[in-house]
Amino acid sequence: MSKDTRSTTKGIKVGVNSVTCYFCDYVPPAESVHKDILPAMNNCRNLRYICDGCLRSFDGLKTVTKPILDKNDEIELEIKKISEHTTALCKDFCELKQLVVANGDRLNQINSVDNTLDKSFDNFKQQINESWTGIVKQGIDAVKNDVKVVQRTLEVLLFLLCETWHGSPVDPSIQLAMPPGFSFLQMLRPHDSYHGGLIVFFKKMFKARKIEVPVFQTFEAIIVEFSFERRKVFVFGIYRPGSKLVTSLFFGELTSVLEHLFALGDGLIVAGDFNIHIERPGDTHSINLLEIFDSFQLTNVVNEPTHNLGGTLDLVVSTPDIPLSNCRCQATIDNKAVGTLLEPFGYKSF
Repeated sequence: MSKDTRSTTKGIKVGVNSVTCYFCDYVPPAESVHKDILPAMNNCRNLRYICDGCLRSFDGLKTVTKPILDKNDEIELEIKKISEHTTALCKDFCELKQLVVANGDRLNQINSVDNTLDKSFDNFKQQINESWTGIVKQGIDAVKNDVKVVQRTLEVLLFLLCETWHGSPVDPSIQLAMPPGFSFLQMLRPHDSYHGGLIVFFKKMFKARKIEVPVFQTFEAIIVEFSFERRKVFVFGIYRPGSKLVTSLFFGELTSVLEHLFALGDGLIVAGDFNIHIERPGDTHSINLLEIFDSFQLTNVVNEPTHNLGGTLDLVVSTPDIPLSNCRCQATIDNKAVGTLLEPFGYKSF
């Protein structure tokens, strides 16, 4: 304020409702003083009031207040930075929230896919179990159908099953297929027990034992020795896979087995699936096989088709002292488990 103004107000009384400049004793008008300043001045002994004129005239005071003002500027700058960081954090938080929501949806999708996979896997296991059960049932039914003829023929003494695929000596299908009063001996294909295979069923009245034989390259074989008083009769069951070519090795191995059996016993029955068409007179393999039979005085008693597509592939041959009757071959629909029913005459005299 100017000096003139000060002189006009110099006479204002200083009291609880007014203040006085610390340097020039200037008393400002009461209406120009903020209402909160008066109580503060009266209550604080060390608080001093400085008028605007003194503030402008004292350079030292400016020097004192400058650090305060600068500090205020720094504080305002820091506040601005904090505000900017707060804004950035809010933005990041919003983005994070959106990611959490999006990932939550993806997690729900993954859970949904996982549940679908679980259901699909359960359905697959059920289908596998049903399929396997169906296959086993078909195998059992096929074997049971093959032996129904035996069950209807009371005088049948023994029969042979070829390519049984039974897989194990304790397979339930064997017991299910075996007629009452019968026993059995079996052979599994080495290294592939669920393909091939031979089973001989025979009445329990017979004393029988299985003869151990080597593994042949061209066919599968089971040899059972039956003892009748002082005589021994051998039943030689054979299965030659049709998937293999007929070679000279086959005829050589067959001849070797027949020679040994003739040296050991008094009678011989050979039965099984040879997979050679003996109904073809000009067939080389058929001629070779029949010549071997003739050389050992073996007579074939099967002269009818034994395959569902035709062809005499399954044979039953025996020595002259073992006459056979009611002998026939029974094949399943897929030509598996070929059953050969044998009823030797005169077995009591063996």
